[in-house]
Amino acid sequence: MLMKRLLLALVMLGPLAAAETFSGTVVDVMCRGKDLASHTRECALTCSKSGYALVTADGKFLKFDEAGNVRALSLENLCR
Repeated sequence: MLMKRLLLALVMLGPLAAAETFSGTVVDVMCRGKDLASHTRECALTCSKSGYALVTADGKFLKFDEAGNVRALSLENLCR
């Protein structure tokens, strides 16, 4: 599960990934403040209209642009 999140995060950050490497949890923007350990895939898909972001271990919130949101949703649907 963590590898899917890391891979997804690197794909979403696109050009930034070449300059820096980020790791964390991909979360929908609407659920940003929830306990990430209990955040479900179903919730992330339900709240997908809010967009996606990466929450790093130190609490940074890196919001994806529209292209990243589309990629996150398409990759998430492939992992079903």
